[in-house]
Amino acid sequence: EELFLATLRAAVARARLQPALITLGIRATTAETGYGYIEAGEQVDTVQNHGFYKVISFHEKPDRERAEQYLEQGNFFLEQRNVCLASGGYPGGNEQPFARTLLGSPKTAALS
Repeated sequence: EELFLATLRAAVARARLQPALITLGIRATTAETGYGYIEAGEQVDTVQNHGFYKVISFHEKPDRERAEQYLEQGNFFLEQRNVCLASGGYPGGNEQPFARTLLGSPKTAALS
């Protein structure tokens, strides 16, 4: 619970720094087939020890083989569609996918 609240505080702080859509993800520690995945790109910021990444793509629930590939690649997060934040409207005045920013913490395997 504390990690979740700390993650939310970091997301709010990041949204206040620069307008962005922010979605939370959990760093996968096992190959999960019951969740969608977020493919992370370059890290764009760190706020309160939480890393923020560009989102490359969202992927539907994979089969076991694909989930194992995601885990091996290391840049995939389990989707948590229940939390999205925006501050100051959409970056650039639109909803371009490149403007999405992924929140994740490289230091933990729990909610990031």
